[in-house]
Amino acid sequence: MIKKIGTDDELLNCDAVDMVARRKINEIIDYVNKVTEKEKEELKPCPFCGSPVTLEEREETKEMYYDICCSNAGCYLEFGADWNIEKKPLIKMWNNRMGGE
Repeated sequence: MIKKIGTDDELLNCDAVDMVARRKINEIIDYVNKVTEKEKEELKPCPFCGSPVTLEEREETKEMYYDICCSNAGCYLEFGADWNIEKKPLIKMWNNRMGGE
């Protein structure tokens, strides 16, 4: 998840133009981080072999990251691809396939 810039209280202390810009940035961040319930439940199969995949947690320093691993032993993505990104952006990226597949 991408972190927002400032809380609403902090935004009230900014001058008007800066406050509007920060709110717009936060709206964009909300949109990027939004994952529908359906997307959370349904991960598309592995693009290399078509096998089911799992969402794996990986703790890196203070942050929790996720990876998607193929269930097929020997597949290129059996151990994931070390994307080291947060859950929502990873699920969106994984389910977004060329040609709408």
